[in-house]
Amino acid sequence: MRAERKEQMNTDPTISTFPSAKDTACGPAVTISQLAEMVRNPEPDIKAKIKGAREHLAGGRKKKFDSIKRTLPAVTLSGSFFERNADSLEEHSGLLSVDVDKLTDAGMTDAWGELTADPHVVIAFRSPSGNGIKGALRVPVAEDGTGHLEAFQAAERYFEEVHGLLLDKSGKDVCRLCFLSHDPEAHLNLEAVALDIDQWRPLSVDEKEAARIRELLEAASFKGLATPPPNEPPILTNDREDNL
Repeated sequence: MRAERKEQMNTDPTISTFPSAKDTACGPAVTISQLAEMVRNPEPDIKAKIKGAREHLAGGRKKKFDSIKRTLPAVTLSGSFFERNADSLEEHSGLLSVDVDKLTDAGMTDAWGELTADPHVVIAFRSPSGNGIKGALRVPVAEDGTGHLEAFQAAERYFEEVHGLLLDKSGKDVCRLCFLSHDPEAHLNLEAVALDIDQWRPLSVDEKEAARIRELLEAASFKGLATPPPNEPPILTNDREDNL
């Protein structure tokens, strides 16, 4: 049975904030539009910290980068919480955390264009590393973590088939943290519409096999291999032998 889902109502939902990755107690709640502004214009100390973290990463000092990143403020894009754990979900935001990592410069340009044009993406911004994209996809409001997982599985298929992008599986966690970053061009679309998760539910084994066969047939047709062979020439008989 599918988890019960509520209708999406709030286009600018409230989410929880946390001072850093080690904190489980919530800080002040913010809306998605407020988050966009925080990313475009972070506090000077946060901006300096992100700049320093990116320099460490560019210099090959990943452990130092990771250490700094975990001290950055963070949010739970998928909802507001009493404290940071899945059982303490106060209200689901109708958003699903999108995390696309380790992109090349060309890959970043392509992925950015895809995500910012997508009608379901509410917010998108460059990650603290600078070589990935963080964001949120509008989905139906979930009752609990089960409904959230159902939405994530649909989003996985949607992103792979429509954008050719693989989502970080961490997004299936309803209380997944998203670290604050600095991106003056952070994208915001409060009019984004919810992804139809029934349409994009994961395919069953039989459905996947049927899709694979269709792809093979289409490929064969494209190459001219699926064209029926010409009629066989008539078989000629030797009348003399038949009359013997």
